[in-house]
Amino acid sequence: MKTQTKERIHLLIQDLDKTKNNSSADEETWNTITEIARLLEEDVETGSRTQGVLSDISAFGEDLLKKDQTERDQMLQERMPEIDEYVSHLKKEADRSGV
Repeated sequence: MKTQTKERIHLLIQDLDKTKNNSSADEETWNTITEIARLLEEDVETGSRTQGVLSDISAFGEDLLKKDQTERDQMLQERMPEIDEYVSHLKKEADRSGV
């Protein structure tokens, strides 16, 4: 796996963890998360399951960014189990790839 891909996966995990720990969906962080997920979606080195996770993350980020802060925080809380699954999958992918 390319160094750039590994770095992006690592950054995505960090930002998702930060969002989970803060229980807040700030716009700047979600812009970054959505952009990194989009870039990784285009990377042929990620597997099909990871592609699906990245697609879900970028779609969720796009939806989230259309909301005001209160709605974003509520949406984040409702979808926290999914975010946990995304983070878990990405961490496994990172471990498998040596990130």
